[in-house]
Amino acid sequence: MGEETLTVYSKSGCVQCDATYRALRKFDLPYEVVDVERTPGVANELRDRGFASLPVVDAPGEPAWSGFHPGRIKKVATSRELAGRPDGAHRGARSAGGVDPPPTQAPESRNVL
Repeated sequence: MGEETLTVYSKSGCVQCDATYRALRKFDLPYEVVDVERTPGVANELRDRGFASLPVVDAPGEPAWSGFHPGRIKKVATSRELAGRPDGAHRGARSAGGVDPPPTQAPESRNVL
């Protein structure tokens, strides 16, 4: 079975989103970025699921969460290691639009959906 990619719903200027990307890279977890500002309907879908802030992280086999949670990211990484996931090269981000997310330094308020 291949690795399952996490999905990070975010938008530009979201400091917590950037921290989440860094933590995912630290643990070599593959992820895809979905920009809620550029993907019609996604923000409403996330609100309907009960989320009010970004990032929202969907990790296969785990309940989705919002915000920067390094402990949850570490838990996903540890679960995969215990399941026999081989160590591999850094995977980094792959955005849904084929463009890597840009680094940002905007205020924390940008994480609101």
